[in-house]
Amino acid sequence: MSVRTLRLERASRISRDRALVLGAGVLWSLTALFVRLIKEADAYQITLLRSLGVIPVILVLVAIRNEGRVIDTFRAAGWTAVVGGAFMAVSNISAILALLNTSVANTSFMLGFGPLLTAVAGWLFLGERLDRRTLFWFVVAAIGVTIMTVAAIDDGRTFGNLMALLMVTSYTGFVLAVRRGKDVDMNPAIAWAGVFAGVFAAAMADDFQVLATDAVTGIAIGGLFMGGGLILYVAGSRTVAASELVLLGGIELVLSPLWVWLLLGEKPVAATLVGGAFVVVAVVARSLADSPPEVAAPPPD
Repeated sequence: MSVRTLRLERASRISRDRALVLGAGVLWSLTALFVRLIKEADAYQITLLRSLGVIPVILVLVAIRNEGRVIDTFRAAGWTAVVGGAFMAVSNISAILALLNTSVANTSFMLGFGPLLTAVAGWLFLGERLDRRTLFWFVVAAIGVTIMTVAAIDDGRTFGNLMALLMVTSYTGFVLAVRRGKDVDMNPAIAWAGVFAGVFAAAMADDFQVLATDAVTGIAIGGLFMGGGLILYVAGSRTVAASELVLLGGIELVLSPLWVWLLLGEKPVAATLVGGAFVVVAVVARSLADSPPEVAAPPPD
């Protein structure tokens, strides 16, 4: 096989994988819209349904990636996965509470702060390298988060924004745990997250009576949008550079508020757009400025 043929095949594979990662971002972006479409179920009922949807998908993914050795994979991931799952469970619960108590745009842009917050936290707690460029864009994004948070106080949505901040902070804890266990498959952490969030939600829920349409929607949020997006992301991330993963998967930040704006008339306030612009620009600029792209290993989530 000629060198030219090999290059064409690699280019085709990378294009396909980019499309898969982009598809993951699109699926994730639909989560907020479908949460808005739920008619009666409360935050804890939604969280429970979401967990029931995502756990089977993760178990299947772990089985496929590890040739059926699910139990061995969980054992290898160990307590690091359990701790990571606990952080992710807090993030999942607070995300639903945020979506029900503040705008989708606020929640999405707060989530966009995650990669930069994780970079700083990795420097503080794992001793990872932090360059001045990343620190600068972290400050820019933090300014955007501050703008949105202050505006939320004036708008009476303080609780929702605090939940969004808790969401991104606890998600950072999850990522740090996953990085600590980077030598093994850490997808079990997501399964543990589903278990922990589901148990907590079941304990907090007043009852388990929900409309059939709400039940289907809640399970779809976990199994189709979160779980399906994860499968596409893992499949596509094999050849896509780490900086591109942030950009392509980050389409969620833009599409999530766009869906509810176009389909449900939920228009973000000016402060949210301004603050969100700070976050999006910071994330994109930091990703584009990354030194020579490296091929990223399949991510844990």
